[in-house]
Amino acid sequence: MERVAGLAGIGFAVLFVAGAFVASTPDEDQPAKWVTWYASRGHRIELLVNGYLWVVAGLCVGVMIAAAYQRFGRGTGLSGLYAVVAGVGAIVFAGVMVIAGVTVGSVAGNVMFGGTVPKNGDILIQLTEAGYAFVLVAGGLSAALALAAVSLLILREGGPRWLAVLGFIATICCIVGVFFIPMVALPIWILVASLVLVTRRSEEPIQAPSAAPAT
Repeated sequence: MERVAGLAGIGFAVLFVAGAFVASTPDEDQPAKWVTWYASRGHRIELLVNGYLWVVAGLCVGVMIAAAYQRFGRGTGLSGLYAVVAGVGAIVFAGVMVIAGVTVGSVAGNVMFGGTVPKNGDILIQLTEAGYAFVLVAGGLSAALALAAVSLLILREGGPRWLAVLGFIATICCIVGVFFIPMVALPIWILVASLVLVTRRSEEPIQAPSAAPAT
């Protein structure tokens, strides 16, 4: 199960970053410029790919959660609490990624399948930026909650302290991720943690959450 969680995490990291940078939307919020930008079939394909990648990234997070709980989610006390909080935060984040992907690619997909480009550029701006706002605000806060809980769980269960420290740093970056760049810390941490899981030797025991009562 740790291998499944690791591979799903690697898939999320790659798809999240690829989706964020695949579309070169206009830098200025000028409605006329956005209408012209959407008129290009190549640009619409960029946004459609952006949306699909983020939806699949959200599904990868879901697979990662399921596999991680199957392997590590048996703890009670504080360990169990941290695991539940991490799971809830990650589930919310996965949902946000799917919603953001659909929002970003909705207009482009409608046009690609027979619709017309809206003449109101303000709508194009608002829909596209709403998708990114979902990721940066709702996604950033829910990811921060999950990262903080996972990092505390790592420390409590005697896992790699360096991974927990990186998790706390990524937590702060997600909280202040009003702009996209700090959010890059999230896929970086997930990629590192996933590589740890995937490359772990099969004979290495992985300490399961303890059953110590809450203190």
